[in-house]
Amino acid sequence: MSTTSRDREFAIAELAEEAVEISDVGVLGIRMRLTSGACATIVGDGYPVNFHHAESLPNAYSGLILASLLVGAATLATPGHGFTAGHNVAASDRVLESCALLERYYSRFGPKLT
Repeated sequence: MSTTSRDREFAIAELAEEAVEISDVGVLGIRMRLTSGACATIVGDGYPVNFHHAESLPNAYSGLILASLLVGAATLATPGHGFTAGHNVAASDRVLESCALLERYYSRFGPKLT
């Protein structure tokens, strides 16, 4: 997954040339097993997250998305994080709710309640 505004940030075609096996992992993307034994999982078709299945992303959302990616990376780097392979919407929601990121975002950028 890329986080820039370029069409593609990673050399996916070159990775595919080096791969000894490429497998489709559904909505997650594709997984390539490289000659070194390492595996690379390409999510979002390798496109920037702000352009995947959309023309663009409003700038006000960029900080929220990047902060969410950081929270997710920190969570997955924690032993015993409890996530399984695949799409874990409920678990992701619990992590984001527990860190108050969304609450802070909405208090700053959300609609003003009268």
